[in-house]
Amino acid sequence: MTLRENADRVGARIRARRQSRGLSIETLAGLVGINKSTLSRIETGLNAGDNRFIIARIAEALRCPVEALTGVVVPGGRDGAETAAAAFDTVRTLVDTDLDFPPAGDGTPEPIQALTDRSAAAIALRQACDYARLTRLLPALVRDLYTATAGPDRDQALTLLVRVAEAASFAVRYTGQVAAATVASDRARQAAIMLGDPVMLAFGEWARAHSALGCGLHQRAELLTRRAIIRLDEAGDRHGRLEMLGMLYLTNAFALVGAGRNTDAVAPLAEASVLARRTGETDTFALMFGPTNVRLWELAIITDGGDPLDAMPIITDTNPMIIPSASRQACFYIDAGRAMAKIGEDDRAVRFIETAERIAKQRVHGDPIMVETVRGLLDAARRRAAGERLRGLAERIGVAA
Repeated sequence: MTLRENADRVGARIRARRQSRGLSIETLAGLVGINKSTLSRIETGLNAGDNRFIIARIAEALRCPVEALTGVVVPGGRDGAETAAAAFDTVRTLVDTDLDFPPAGDGTPEPIQALTDRSAAAIALRQACDYARLTRLLPALVRDLYTATAGPDRDQALTLLVRVAEAASFAVRYTGQVAAATVASDRARQAAIMLGDPVMLAFGEWARAHSALGCGLHQRAELLTRRAIIRLDEAGDRHGRLEMLGMLYLTNAFALVGAGRNTDAVAPLAEASVLARRTGETDTFALMFGPTNVRLWELAIITDGGDPLDAMPIITDTNPMIIPSASRQACFYIDAGRAMAKIGEDDRAVRFIETAERIAKQRVHGDPIMVETVRGLLDAARRRAAGERLRGLAERIGVAA
């Protein structure tokens, strides 16, 4: 990952886009629903442009992709180039393996147990945020699962394809192909439709909602999750139904806040909490739904959609290590660090982000919002001549010190 100049900051990109559209700062602030001074501070770099919800609304007002404002983190060096190539191959394979066009039938499917083992390894890499290794596994695995959907183990192959395609959506998103995550999640949904299992169909819709969130499309994600909740409510008692329903409620609440409908988000968040008390901590479908994960989603919502001071009880009272997922653990420390940065607790913010980095380096380094948070911390450090730990973190994450 190469060092970025100040011209590549989120605020500078917003200002350039705004000016190219011929919009005044007052006009854009009005379209976004924030005051002029807040937008001005973001554009000039006095405030970090790292609020996911505000950046998504700015992108919508400027009629551009979110990544046009945040930038896309592309790993550097030979390993980075190989990862980018593997991510490209993954997307191309997902496009080629359209289930509307069944396999030709001239290939011999791999034994289903072998495919199950390979899929489990891929899902584990997704949970570990090891996207570099995951993208190298995915092209062959996706193609072999596609071939197996025409064989005697069709239903098992389709079930595995739903799970693997969801993992692929995260892998390509965090290796520089944000919009391409929608291709992977659409393939997950397509496999679920062919399978005909309502819980797997909900899983596919959840994957689509997540890829929409990555593109800043909160209203789209809200629609997808709301529809999936209604359908799953009518599906009867099935394995994984409650856990899947809980994750849909959490994602729906997040999307509602992202769309500026904070009051509407209260009900689905409460529903998720009720379900979590019923299920306890679970690892069904590697969703990790349970009371702890509900708290982690609450933290994410508060960090960008509420008062960061309200995050303090969650940060203090939650042990993310209860969840056996590096992805979820890292998200806790990322959001905790960002909340601390927003209230001026910069030293604590750096410690939290460093913890996230130790747990899931690729996730932290591949998140442009996280990069912008570190830039903001570095700006504050320059103003008070703070020290070596932050400069080291900034160098590792690719922010010019």
